[in-house]
Amino acid sequence: GNRHRPTWQVRVESVRTSEAIFEAANTIARISGCPLNAARELMKNLPVTLDFPLYQHQAERLIRALTKIQAIAHLDSQ
Repeated sequence: GNRHRPTWQVRVESVRTSEAIFEAANTIARISGCPLNAARELMKNLPVTLDFPLYQHQAERLIRALTKIQAIAHLDSQ
């Protein structure tokens, strides 16, 4: 049958503070399951599209969590 695969990507444009960069990396790792060190590396190179696909609900949850810590992020469907 038609299996659902993760096809959504999240692009992080910017964060407001250095504390938010740290929090954003923790949030990305927690919600996406990517390694924390990989999330921290990504946050050093803003703006960046996270290089791993997520399910839509997972990507939307990540966007909401990042917005709460003053990061500017949005969905990119592949």
